[in-house]
Amino acid sequence: MVNDAGNPSDPNSDDLVTDEYEVLESNPKIPATSVKPTDPVRPAAASRPVFPAGSPVHRTTKQVRPTASSRRVPTAPVVDESGEEIPQDQPDPRQKGKITAQKAKMIWIACIAISVLAIAAFVCDVAFDAFGRRAGGQPQQNTSQNKAPIQPKKPDKPKSAKEINVDLFVRSISDLRVHVRDTKAYDFYMLAYQRFKKSRDHANSVRAKDGDGPNLDKANAELVAAYWNAQYARVAYKHHFFNLLPEDVRDYPGVSMEDRDGMMALEDRFLKSPEIQRYQAAELVAEYSMTDVGRFRKDFLALASNDKIWSSKEWEMKVFGVDKKKYDAANDEKKFEQADLDYMNGPDYGPDEEPAHMKAEGGNAPKDGAKDAPPKDAPKDK
Repeated sequence: MVNDAGNPSDPNSDDLVTDEYEVLESNPKIPATSVKPTDPVRPAAASRPVFPAGSPVHRTTKQVRPTASSRRVPTAPVVDESGEEIPQDQPDPRQKGKITAQKAKMIWIACIAISVLAIAAFVCDVAFDAFGRRAGGQPQQNTSQNKAPIQPKKPDKPKSAKEINVDLFVRSISDLRVHVRDTKAYDFYMLAYQRFKKSRDHANSVRAKDGDGPNLDKANAELVAAYWNAQYARVAYKHHFFNLLPEDVRDYPGVSMEDRDGMMALEDRFLKSPEIQRYQAAELVAEYSMTDVGRFRKDFLALASNDKIWSSKEWEMKVFGVDKKKYDAANDEKKFEQADLDYMNGPDYGPDEEPAHMKAEGGNAPKDGAKDAPPKDAPKDK
């Protein structure tokens, strides 16, 4: 096959491109989808066929092809999901929500601009402190959690001579507690307290087992006797350590170890006295047991059935009258049984000896051959 210039031409050459719009104008029966702009025209015979009027125009390579703007490129009809054709002048609903190339470009430009501004702000803050972070000033309050601002810790104020004496007073009392527990006076009081506890446990056991009745009345009467005996031992215990005080400090008013202001109000002659420190240590080691005994009377009389035992002349004469008289004499006239005073004035227990109240309580085994039996002069429960 040769072209118009008489030169051989390839059937597949792009020189034989047809202008589809001319074909459609000359023959409207040909569907637009049957012809493509890139389809080559293949003649049926080796010689060049003769095309009728209105047929596609064939150009040689020397001819100028029409520009894209001058050509009308037909498109295939667009149909929706139901198969109906969508008019060309209406937007394609399938393209809705898609990002075009122009929009994507604008998004990239915006991201780059934001990144550049962030980097510039960081560099400006580091170099020039644009936000005033290093300006100092008062600490800012943390309002998110309603916490007070953190203030720098102030140096401790030097203690006065009075405060130093109070600290030494407290420390000495704490150290003397061990020594007080080794005294016979403390052992005497704890024996009376143990009797009270056992009588109380026995009365509660009888109440739970038998309820009201003669057995409970007897157990309650014995409990009242143990109570008066413990109160007598408390007065004797405090009297013993008070008699060890020198005359110049016997006006000691006493103070609670939890009352810092009260200790600050004490005179230095009290704070520096070893006898006062020992007396205060004796009060401290027996504080819990004394409180336990002291609140018994109110709790016991809360039951109407117990009141008849407490005020009964018969039970007082038969069971608890002796202990009550001992307490009244000690509390009102400071009169004590001489045997009790001798026991409390006895020598302290050594490191290898076990106090009598610990043996009665089932304490630790004696060390280094200490006797198992309590001392002969130990007071006996009545």
